[in-house]
Amino acid sequence: MFFLRVGRREGRVRYANRRCVDSDGRPPVATIDKNQMNGDAMLVWADGRTIYYGQAR
Repeated sequence: MFFLRVGRREGRVRYANRRCVDSDGRPPVATIDKNQMNGDAMLVWADGRTIYYGQAR
């Protein structure tokens, strides 16, 4: 199972399962950001991956 923890003040997201590691062998950590083109939310992971969360159109 995958559980995410959100630090609202820091704008950071991490996996709650400490055994999880990313492609670089580190615990996955992301920053919550805003897409500069349309303002949609996105997660930018430390290993360089980006996930966009847009509204269904």
